Amino acid sequence: MNMKTIIAAFAVAAATVASAGTFRWTLTPGTGSDGNGIAYSNWTEAWYGVNSGNKDNTFSKEKFTPLGNSYYIDIDFGTPKDGDLFKFGYNGADNKGWADTGSQDPAGKDYRGTIKWADILNATNDGGTFTGKFEGANSGTFTIQSIPEPTSGLLLLLGTGLLALRRKTVRA
Repeated sequence: MNMKTIIAAFAVAAATVASAGTFRWTLTPGTGSDGNGIAYSNWTEAWYGVNSGNKDNTFSKEKFTPLGNSYYIDIDFGTPKDGDLFKFGYNGADNKGWADTGSQDPAGKDYRGTIKWADILNATNDGGTFTGKFEGANSGTFTIQSIPEPTSGLLLLLGTGLLALRRKTVRA
């Protein structure tokens, strides 16, 4: 197997990995408290739901990294469709002290989110940030940023290496 075949195979594999999107979700709990008098700052888990799914994706507070008054986690939202609606929230112990971005369905969990996937993608393109606010007075905010995958830099280096190899071949 020659070097060009190995490099081509590596480039295809790296491009496949680079197509996955990773986002940084930063949560900033509010300074107030919910209707039960539970402080938003005492949250224990955060979650998001997608209307095309049938469950919430829940992360305990320990999975988040503290950053001043905020907390962040790097996640992959999978492959949502442009029309999918997201709902974000966070809960206190025993689901008290909660806040979210959508309306509540008294019959159970709802997936009637208010944030369109297309809006998240449009805002996060080219290093931008999507910012959302939880419903309720002083309940907090969140941001979503795209994170360049390490393979993006790897592909850049690979391309530069291929150009150097091509230039060396042309000179010989």
